[in-house]
Amino acid sequence: MVASAIFCAALMQQQGPPYFRDLIPQPTGRNGYEEYVRAVDLMHSRGVKARIPALTDNTNQQPLLTRRRAISGSMPPIWQQVRQGNDKPIAFPRNLDFTTTLPELREFRDLGRAMAADIQVSFADGEPNQAIEDLFAALVFSDKVSSVGTLIHMLVGSAVQMVVLKEFAEHVDRIPIKGGQRLMEFGPYILNRPNPAKIALELELELVVKSLAKMFEGDQDMIQIFLNAGAQESIKDL
Repeated sequence: MVASAIFCAALMQQQGPPYFRDLIPQPTGRNGYEEYVRAVDLMHSRGVKARIPALTDNTNQQPLLTRRRAISGSMPPIWQQVRQGNDKPIAFPRNLDFTTTLPELREFRDLGRAMAADIQVSFADGEPNQAIEDLFAALVFSDKVSSVGTLIHMLVGSAVQMVVLKEFAEHVDRIPIKGGQRLMEFGPYILNRPNPAKIALELELELVVKSLAKMFEGDQDMIQIFLNAGAQESIKDL
């Protein structure tokens, strides 16, 4: 978990939107990660990000469904961007080492919260099939984020999955047959893709070995990174 602690330190570094220009230095149009970062920028520009804290604000006097609707109305183009990313292969778009900042991961987590809120609105409006289609898209998004290669990506993807499934669990008894069949398609999808945990552990080992080699060579920057990692916020704060 050494690499996880160091990447967690990178994650906590502040960087604001718009993200695409800074985080995608060489867009290809063929990488789903690019579309996810575009979705994050849309989440900010359409005011969704600013409304997310209200979902868990116990002092807010508005009904929870009203707060969810405030998000839901701005979600269609964001869903479209996520689905475009889901349809493409995914790879981390920048050079990856222990100096790499990952501000998009906190944004992916909040994107999951926004998607969960929209799914709840679809159920409330009597549109379970739409809710299930959106749930499927959210699950693919979370799984693809998990599969990028780092343990931090895997943890964030798993957190998104838990958020959307927790909200969805309240409506299991309202799933139509067609919707249930659609959800069953997620099983083969999971079985036919590489194991994210294996990918992440192999990458972490590779990064640690390379970084330790630099330390023993006297690389002061790398030594400082390892020393600072222990003083950063913990992974549970994701």
